[in-house]
Amino acid sequence: RKNQAILGSPMVLGLMTGALTGGHLMKAGRRNALLFACSLGITGVSLTARLNFVTICLGRFLYGTSVGIMGITGSRFVEETTPSTYFDRVAPIYSVSHTIGGLIAYSLGFILPPNNDLQGLIETKRWLIIYFWVPMTMYVLMLLGLLFVVKHDAIKFLINSGKITEAKLHIMQMYQYQDPTDVLKSLSKSLDSGPQVGFYETFSNPKYRRSTVINIIQILFHEMTAISVVKKFSTTLFEGMESATFSARKGTLFIGVVNIIAAIFALKIVKKYREQYE
Repeated sequence: RKNQAILGSPMVLGLMTGALTGGHLMKAGRRNALLFACSLGITGVSLTARLNFVTICLGRFLYGTSVGIMGITGSRFVEETTPSTYFDRVAPIYSVSHTIGGLIAYSLGFILPPNNDLQGLIETKRWLIIYFWVPMTMYVLMLLGLLFVVKHDAIKFLINSGKITEAKLHIMQMYQYQDPTDVLKSLSKSLDSGPQVGFYETFSNPKYRRSTVINIIQILFHEMTAISVVKKFSTTLFEGMESATFSARKGTLFIGVVNIIAAIFALKIVKKYREQYE
């Protein structure tokens, strides 16, 4: 149990590190930040596959950092690239995909021997599918997509950076049936012309400090009490309820299914009330 807690900590620390550094990395380009995150993730996954306690901890830290960077950068890239007419359809995919990914991860647990079969868990090599092959495949696919499909940075970022020619090239790829010049003018008008607030200013400036603290408390409360805690400790919670027909892994899988249903239901509610008050 102690080693399990230690192995879980680097991942959480990496997520925090990635979330904190993602904003700074994005300044050099959203696409560059995603490429860096992919490279970092591939390195972390490779280290995790080595049966050494130190390399596993280091690998999980790098992997967590990669996921933290992608969580910040990926959503911004989509927002700054997706045509405004399609954004309402594309944005929910991120939330639903997150829950589907969790369900797939829970399902992969069934390829391992039962938790009480210690010898089987020691001898099996199937854990490599979960910790190496699946995440490595996802990283490689994303890396290939960034290199050969998404060849330009986010459109709004390019406009803000003064790279108008490259912005037009990306517009031609995304808005195939519209005049690139007209789209460029429309997107330029929609850019946020307000003051740019840095990370440290959100704490030091009294104008933003209160809302920043409230958001932090809200997120901490959510992470310590909501679905995140249930998912992390679901196996432990269900171990005392196991029977001939029910296992802790089945209970965790059930939580994943409910999470997907709730995410879809929440999107319907948000859409309904947004249209009502617009």
